[in-house]
Amino acid sequence: MLRDVSQIQQLHIATMFDHCGYQGFYDKLADQFAEVVVHDAFYVLLENDDQLKLVYGQMQDSQYGQLEQEIILPSLARQTVSGMSVLSQLGHQDLVTQPIHRSQWLSYCQRHQIKDQIMLWMQITREQRIWIVVDLKRSYPFFTSEQINRVKHWLPTLEKLLYKHHRDLALNKPLPDLIHAAIDSFSRKHLTRRESELVKLMFLGYSSKLAAKALSISPATERVHRINIYAKLEISGQSELLQRLIREVESELEQPAFC
Repeated sequence: MLRDVSQIQQLHIATMFDHCGYQGFYDKLADQFAEVVVHDAFYVLLENDDQLKLVYGQMQDSQYGQLEQEIILPSLARQTVSGMSVLSQLGHQDLVTQPIHRSQWLSYCQRHQIKDQIMLWMQITREQRIWIVVDLKRSYPFFTSEQINRVKHWLPTLEKLLYKHHRDLALNKPLPDLIHAAIDSFSRKHLTRRESELVKLMFLGYSSKLAAKALSISPATERVHRINIYAKLEISGQSELLQRLIREVESELEQPAFC
């Protein structure tokens, strides 16, 4: 089931992420990030062989150049699969493992009137890493400990989403296939083979009559299977199937990322 966690999380968090490119995915991700922590700017950069490319957000050329050439140190980021640096907490962080050039970072933020900044880095393939940059300019003087802890708590989920999204972009895997794979994994965990076949049709919106016809079973047998499915999944009707699936996924996302 864990292999399908981020597939369904994409549906839940992003109301279907766009698998045809970056923009749709990161539009939705930025919206969700705003619910985790208040911020004034949100950028995403893709690192490939030590080269950075801005893939989301509008950043001045001077800002982008400074981040790429003076502040971010990809070689140090390789020492961890994922991590996080916060400007206002530099004095409390182990700078040896922080892939940020401290003095340049402070100067950069002062120059661009950034009061506080969070940088996240996550390995998505052997050659690629994603950097997320979050700025505070006007809303508050700095990120609070509570806000920072929210981001830290969300980091494992975020890492799974990014890894899965970029892997599926590379494979050009269509979204319906992702949904069907996740539903299949979910069904096998709770139901018999025949019940799983019926659940797939129910997710597609089949009525009892059409489902019975598609499975070549009598309407009475279909009703028995449907009653058993509702009982096993502890739901009252077909309309609750997706929410039940999402609840299961969320419960697994609460587990440690590398269990």
